[in-house]
Amino acid sequence: MDTTNIKVIWSADHIPKSDLLRILGDDKFPRETVAVKLDRFFVEQNGLSAIGEVQSQCNVAVFDDAKIVEVPSKVLEIAKLHLENHPWMLNVMANACDTRYTLKTHPEISDNSYDLLYRFSKLCFAAETQPCAVTVLTSKTADTAKWEFNKDPAQAVVDYATLMENCNMTDIVCSAMEAQAIRKVSDWLIINTPGIRMFGSNTDDQNRVMTPQEAFAAGVNRLVVGRNIYRKGESYDVILPNIQKILNCIERRGQHE
Repeated sequence: MDTTNIKVIWSADHIPKSDLLRILGDDKFPRETVAVKLDRFFVEQNGLSAIGEVQSQCNVAVFDDAKIVEVPSKVLEIAKLHLENHPWMLNVMANACDTRYTLKTHPEISDNSYDLLYRFSKLCFAAETQPCAVTVLTSKTADTAKWEFNKDPAQAVVDYATLMENCNMTDIVCSAMEAQAIRKVSDWLIINTPGIRMFGSNTDDQNRVMTPQEAFAAGVNRLVVGRNIYRKGESYDVILPNIQKILNCIERRGQHE
């Protein structure tokens, strides 16, 4: 499956598996440029096997949004269960790391002592899955993030990005507001950005938000979009047109659609 042109990851929340398979299986679904994100609620409802089922039946890249966070001894065991289904991408919470020692910064330490994120990335590569870590949630205000991390969101994300690069992670999840700061320390981490809202739309529970055009101008690689594509209770007929609006916006067409 070629995922090099993926620009949008659809957070397909609140849709039953049978309906989702039908929507993604439509020949008109732009699978070359759009992936689908399955969250923990979807997986708990349908089982881990649903990850592989959606990806294989629909030929659509699946981002397994597990947001794994546990005591360190359990994180890797949980990851192994998810990786049995070979998702395109799997994420872990960046703050799950148990030490900041890494192969690149401390080559003298034993393999079992490497940072948890390094061991997570090794498991993902073995399963041909892109390893991803979630940094500061876009639902957090700058003040809340500063209280939680004792630093500004941008600095917290940059610190995580540096660690992730040392641990051979490929992907990072953060607000587009931190993208330019990340690019100062890493030019190859793939930035996946939630908190995306079309011009004039409701921000809902998101706080650090940008439009699609603003996000790409800031340096992100992919947009993670949910409610601007589909909201619970809407007709499924809005999904493909809304995806196309976002793709057009990325291409600098229809900025205020």
